Amino acid sequence: MYPLMHLSTSNKGWHSQWFYVKDDAAAPLPVFSRRVIEETPGSWKWGVPVKEKKNLNDLLAALQTLKDRGVRGSGIIGAYHARRVAPLMARVLPLHQMVPGAPFEGTTLVDEALPPSEVA
Repeated sequence: MYPLMHLSTSNKGWHSQWFYVKDDAAAPLPVFSRRVIEETPGSWKWGVPVKEKKNLNDLLAALQTLKDRGVRGSGIIGAYHARRVAPLMARVLPLHQMVPGAPFEGTTLVDEALPPSEVA
């Protein structure tokens, strides 16, 4: 149902972009138990909440109309950046190295929209 989007078929090299997040004492992460979850806990609900299902048909119809008109994932991403919902940044450091005291000289906000070829 969702617009076509080509994703990576490999996670090779993921570890070079991995970073750790400090555990916040105010909202700590659960203790690592080494337990493998083999069954979905009852609290993990799947699907649309019943009270929202009546609104879903209109949204699905709108998505189908957009797909029929040729909207693709790259077009959505392009519009997202072109409308500057989340302006892109040219970073001199990978995200995991952006720590207090790190040099950010050269990190800039992109002023213009990406060309369609770059989005694709």
